Amino acid sequence: MNGRAVQFEVTPSVEAGRLQVGFRAMFETAGARVSWHPGTRTARSVGGQSTVEVTNGSPLARLNGQPVKMETAATIRESRMIVPLRFFARATGAALYWDSETRMALVQTTERVLAERTAE
Repeated sequence: MNGRAVQFEVTPSVEAGRLQVGFRAMFETAGARVSWHPGTRTARSVGGQSTVEVTNGSPLARLNGQPVKMETAATIRESRMIVPLRFFARATGAALYWDSETRMALVQTTERVLAERTAE
């Protein structure tokens, strides 16, 4: 992302023809704050002008309260929420490129979607 490698706790994988990545790893790398809500099994990201919520087993996410269909359902693997990388790009307005030679996805975010971290 933005020329830097993203550190994943769960290795990205291809499922149903879609690259699946860790929700927390992607959104925190983009500067957002991520929280987990165990009662509903929902992950939430707040950053910049965006709030994103995904629930385990659902192909519908919420972006600023509005439903957004993902290519595949959010899932939990190794205690981490996994979502399609293309969904992350759409939710943040990032550009997504696939380098077929290196088999790497390249993500370029814009300044407007990056959140400034605040002291907690």
